[in-house]
Amino acid sequence: MAKPGLTIELNSFQQQVMAAAMGQAFGKSESSGGRKLHVAFADPFAVGAVGPVSKDDVKSHEQAVAAGNPLVKSVLNVLNGPGDSIERLAFESQPWSQNTYGGLWKKKLRLLPDELLKRISIQDDLVAAICNTRSNQLAAFGRPQPDRFSTGVRIEPEPGHTEGMTSEQKEALQKDIAAVEAKLLTCGETRGWSDNDSLGLSQFLFMQARNAVIFGRIATEIIYIDSTDGRKFHSFRPIDAGTIFKAAPYKAQAEAVRREALHLLETLKNKKLQPERYLNDEYSWVQVIEGRPTQAFGPEECVVHSFYPTTDVELDGYPVTPLDTVITAVTTHINIGTHNKLYFQSGRAARGMIVVKSDEVDEAVVSFIRQQFNASINSVGNSWRMPIFGIGPDDEIAWTPIDSAGSGRDMEFQYLSDTNARVILSAFQMSPEELPGYAHLSRGTNNQALSESNNEYKLEAHRDVGIRPLIGQFQNFLNARILPLLAPKLAKFCSIKFVGLDVDTAEKESVRLQQDMAVHMTMDEVLEKVEKKPIGVRWGGRFLLNPQWQGVVDKYLLVGDILEHFFGIEGASKDPRFQFVNNPLWFNWIQLMQQQQQLDQQAQQQQAEAQAQQQQAQQEQQDAQGDLSRSVDQLSGLLTKSEQQLPSSRRLLLQQERKILQNVLESLEADAEQATKDILATAAHHLPTDLKE
Repeated sequence: MAKPGLTIELNSFQQQVMAAAMGQAFGKSESSGGRKLHVAFADPFAVGAVGPVSKDDVKSHEQAVAAGNPLVKSVLNVLNGPGDSIERLAFESQPWSQNTYGGLWKKKLRLLPDELLKRISIQDDLVAAICNTRSNQLAAFGRPQPDRFSTGVRIEPEPGHTEGMTSEQKEALQKDIAAVEAKLLTCGETRGWSDNDSLGLSQFLFMQARNAVIFGRIATEIIYIDSTDGRKFHSFRPIDAGTIFKAAPYKAQAEAVRREALHLLETLKNKKLQPERYLNDEYSWVQVIEGRPTQAFGPEECVVHSFYPTTDVELDGYPVTPLDTVITAVTTHINIGTHNKLYFQSGRAARGMIVVKSDEVDEAVVSFIRQQFNASINSVGNSWRMPIFGIGPDDEIAWTPIDSAGSGRDMEFQYLSDTNARVILSAFQMSPEELPGYAHLSRGTNNQALSESNNEYKLEAHRDVGIRPLIGQFQNFLNARILPLLAPKLAKFCSIKFVGLDVDTAEKESVRLQQDMAVHMTMDEVLEKVEKKPIGVRWGGRFLLNPQWQGVVDKYLLVGDILEHFFGIEGASKDPRFQFVNNPLWFNWIQLMQQQQQLDQQAQQQQAEAQAQQQQAQQEQQDAQGDLSRSVDQLSGLLTKSEQQLPSSRRLLLQQERKILQNVLESLEADAEQATKDILATAAHHLPTDLKE
């Protein structure tokens, strides 16, 4: 409410801002002499105002005004400073373009209308084949994977999440995942839906894949129900993306559309609906059918996902579809089809003309010949028939070709048709081998193949650039917007995955596993690939199957270390039974060491035996000398005792006997020493070299 006579003083900066805003709003500066602007400032706190106005009310009003004017939005960001909400400085759409229809929704500008995209996807045979193929490819993932050689969908926890869980916890987690998978396959809850309204995930993906390919975006309605616990998620359903547009930032118009849609739904359903379920404070999307807004959706009621996002401000956030990029090729393809259709409808193309050579040719004769000619060749049933004319005896009919290079033009036409089709296929990132009847487009011409071999490799390459990104986009959408609604807790550590894209046959899988086993796989990983129960660490489930790696381990590690670190046997590295290396060279070295020890022991034994023999010989010598000395002493004692009683002649003989005995003893001692030397020499001869030293 304006209050006349209210004076507000503005500082210099505010005056500049107001001058810029007013000049921008009317497209003229103050000096241009345009219209005069009278500004009346409303005092929200003045007497007569409806209710007290708080700062929050003023802030809400500013936000409402800024929502419809990007310039005001930027100015308010500067004036108000930082707040609780995040505000971007860059513009996300064209700020000067008034791209709002009825003040309600933003239409696509500078792009093909969605109505035209629909017609092309239906009427052009190549585009229709591309859409159906992509839809069928996506629909194949909307089911549980029947076996590892088929496509399907799974909900899997993130890697490492189940480590440390008990068997009971893992079993409970699998039950929760199975329950969520069942909801996902039926697109949410099934209660309340009739049999005609039920929807499976395969059907959902089929329809949404078509929307993604044609419109570059998908729209999904999130359906809620009222319960005793409040508003709860029920299910999700696809929406025709060609009818969903961004809502303009005006609440009043959207609420009017919602109320009208409410009444229309009540009429169609023949029952009273709950208004609080259909009225909201904010609206993000508007459904427009044949140029008429029919429904408005809040951000939690309609989810739109763009498959070809762009930052172009002139596009207002709408994606650039493949058809937008190849519209010239599409129109050419349609014209080629029309040309061929007319050729068969008319019989043949005008590649020559009939010349009647006669002195008397009038219009009646020419008309008659034209009728005969058309009646003879027109229509498909008369193709390639010979026309026969009746003329006078003096007349002559000649055929003059218009294009003498007809065969060459046919080749050029075929080349144009094939090249044009390749351009369209490349825009959709699709290989000709994926479409029945279009495989010849992978060749240079119909007769000359650029690459006839390894079609499987070409299919895999196009699958990586075509179907794989599309599958990734759908996975991101389901994980970001659908899984948190189905299971908020599981969504924190689980994700929806489309599996089976890279599956092989049993034979190919066996060959691939054999190749991978020889490089980087363990036994447990092999069993997981073939969906078998792992054998565990105790039985070598985590031991690499690479023979080169196993050779290195056997060559340098003890068996005890291998058993403890790779097989989980505690204390095996310190067990003396396992203190060996499983290596033939190590065993040969151990045998050589044992043989050397045996030789050393034998040498020591021989040396000990030789020393014992020497000691024994010395002892025997000492014993012999002692016995002889004792005998002589005994004999001398005996002789000494009776020597005085002997006569002188006997006494002389006794002295001679003593000398003889002394010589015998000396001779025996010499023989004993020589025998000892001989024994030592013989023993030394048989000793090892190291012992001799």
